[in-house]
Amino acid sequence: MPKNPEISIVIGFKDWGLDRLSGAVRSVKNSLKGINSEIIISDYGSSSTEGYREALEQLGAIYRYVETDGVWSRSRALNAGLQIASGEFLVTTDADMVFSESTFPKILEFLKADPFASYLLQCRDLPEGIDHAHIFDGSVDWNAIENASRLRPRWGMGGMIAFSRYAYELTRGLDERMQIYGGEDIDLAKRLLRIGYKRVWIEDPAVRMYHVWHPSSRALADDSEEGRQAIARNRDIHLNDPSVIRNLKEWNGRPLDAPPLVTVAISTYNRAEYLTDSINSVLGQTFKDWELIVVDDGSTDNTLEVLSSFNDPRIRIISQENKGLACARNRITAEARGKYIAVHDDDDIMLPWSLEVRLQAISNGAHGSYGGWVDYDNRTGQRFYNSGKKLSIESLLFNRSTYLHPTLLVEKAVLKAIPYDDTMRSGSDFNLAVRMVRAGIKLNHSTQYVLLRRLHEGQITNSDSALQKVSGFVTNFMARGTMISSDIATMREDRHEKDKVAVPFNQDQADSFVVPFMPDHLVRRSADISLELPQENSQFEQDDYPISSFWISEDERSVEINVHLDNVPLPDLFELYKTHGEALAVYATEVTHLEDQAQEKREEMRFTESHIAGPFQGLENWLVSRLHNSPSGVYLAVQCTAKHALESLAIDEIDFSANMNRNLCGIKDDFKFYRLNSIERAFTFLSEIKNCTEMFSAKPKHFILVKGK
Repeated sequence: MPKNPEISIVIGFKDWGLDRLSGAVRSVKNSLKGINSEIIISDYGSSSTEGYREALEQLGAIYRYVETDGVWSRSRALNAGLQIASGEFLVTTDADMVFSESTFPKILEFLKADPFASYLLQCRDLPEGIDHAHIFDGSVDWNAIENASRLRPRWGMGGMIAFSRYAYELTRGLDERMQIYGGEDIDLAKRLLRIGYKRVWIEDPAVRMYHVWHPSSRALADDSEEGRQAIARNRDIHLNDPSVIRNLKEWNGRPLDAPPLVTVAISTYNRAEYLTDSINSVLGQTFKDWELIVVDDGSTDNTLEVLSSFNDPRIRIISQENKGLACARNRITAEARGKYIAVHDDDDIMLPWSLEVRLQAISNGAHGSYGGWVDYDNRTGQRFYNSGKKLSIESLLFNRSTYLHPTLLVEKAVLKAIPYDDTMRSGSDFNLAVRMVRAGIKLNHSTQYVLLRRLHEGQITNSDSALQKVSGFVTNFMARGTMISSDIATMREDRHEKDKVAVPFNQDQADSFVVPFMPDHLVRRSADISLELPQENSQFEQDDYPISSFWISEDERSVEINVHLDNVPLPDLFELYKTHGEALAVYATEVTHLEDQAQEKREEMRFTESHIAGPFQGLENWLVSRLHNSPSGVYLAVQCTAKHALESLAIDEIDFSANMNRNLCGIKDDFKFYRLNSIERAFTFLSEIKNCTEMFSAKPKHFILVKGK
């Protein structure tokens, strides 16, 4: 493998012939003579690969095989190759391309001259009968190839795009939601435009890319419903997703040596009692590619003890003498490795989707984003929803609740160019916002609530409000310095309507997903998790997983597992949300309301909040109530029209039938009930049932209810 290559060429494929791949490598290598470079062949799950690695490595390429679920994705294949690429500049292309000898020297020359651009080649289609072999055995010369080729329209991007490593890490590569072929190159090129990269079509007669004929992959995809759906989905992403940064929850193409995309910045001073919730909310983000820098600005309480309790390599702690909030935040900017900085306060709670939705909001030349926030009284839990407003100099100076600084996510380069004013003891955040907007910095609103802001007596707003007001007045006065009275009058007009931001939730709707993330002393939580897993991955230890119900699909290929958890603490909730996302349903009751409820009502609520779909929901509710005082164990119900099919099985049966209300349970056929020692025994028993009932052509339906401790 070359050391420190200048350029990496990545080719992705699945189930292509070795002859064609070898021809593609030879073509690229022939154009890279004299250049410190590497060629990476990314095999995305080919069914037969015997001899591929040896042959391709002998030609000087790097071969990488990636196990897949069987679904071809050009985006994922190329990202898998780009993940291990070492070059300062990157090129993606296909195995059905042939390049002229001068192509890559010219492309590298362009990239070095202007790395803040993406470079494309217009493809020329070769007729059937001319392939790599004809070109390299001398049967066809380059003049004949040029004359025989037909220029392809540019709208498809042609099958090659070149860009910098920095651009790849910033955009997080090709969109891995896209499958088969279609739109991934165009989508990436458009996103590079949105971050300010020029799009350059190389016009040079010495630079050529030819496409070797083969049956159309698009036509083959159109032959199946699955293929048509994938192409339609790709088109929808390309046309309707305006975001720049993709693969936020999971990015299979992340280079191992890549810096984090986001640096979360916390400056703290004597806030140990709130700091744990603040940091846990960062750890619980659905977007995981971040680092957290905490500057302890000379705390005299047990802040360092709290910080040292976190054992996560993404957290960096910096201790310094007390120099003030602005100075501490500037220190974080100097130390940050991320391309973006997300400001966070030591007493606030970042909602788990906060980083993800703010990164999604970056588009159309924006330098960052912000969002709505919820103020809550730390003593009573009373909430005040603030959607925020469109950010402009007018809204900052002549409106209220426009923007809250701890919702800011912005390019690190912006904070380096426009640092906090460290001469200000208070109000440096408002001052920074005004200076950023006046400098032309654009921030998009995420249209989501992203933060819980804790209201308590120790806040600067309460403890040093006079100084904060004076600082705000000074900043406001300086910002208006060049405005005449008529300008000010015009700017004040109709600000309520001009600055309005549409957040798609009313307060009651927002409460359902905001209240669960309030601190433990204000709410009590329960949670249901619904998962569908392959049956071979469905073995659980009861002591670790308090499973409330357990369904086996009729084809016995998958298992639906439903877990119910009571008294979920906030750190656990963040971990559950990060891991399970949409499969998680959380129920939160405010402590002030809970105190007025009877114990019986709480138990009733627990048993009726079932999310099990299907014909046996009534049976599940009945079993839960029936087993309320029963020993822990695995309770199995087997529905079978031929009851005599089960009579030969040597296992104790539990008779619940006499007490069963069939109308309530929603069942027609008879059930037999069993208690077993473990889930493993339940699977063994189900296998016995299957063998037994096959003799009677009576396929059973199974329901397992696991009652934890």
